[in-house]
Amino acid sequence: MRWLSGYTAPSMATFHSLAAIEAAINHWRARSPAQGEARVLSTEVDALAEPYAFMILDGRQSIDESELTGKARAALEAWRVAAEAAAGVSPDRRGGEGCRE
Repeated sequence: MRWLSGYTAPSMATFHSLAAIEAAINHWRARSPAQGEARVLSTEVDALAEPYAFMILDGRQSIDESELTGKARAALEAWRVAAEAAAGVSPDRRGGEGCRE
């Protein structure tokens, strides 16, 4: 099938729910509370706060992972790994791409 040469199938988009982002923010707030008199947010909370606020303002229930910054994606993934470890879910049982809660 020569016509398929060089073709790359598009990957399935990954979406994160508003509830998942809120849970990740709460996880990071508990792990790294705001510091100092100015109440400076942790890097992870800061990275997730902006997309969370925009989702609320826009009335959105989910956001495409491609719309997140690298720091926000990293904060979500680290939260997910911590939550799965706490729940006893092994990395090889995590499932595929798609909507993530």
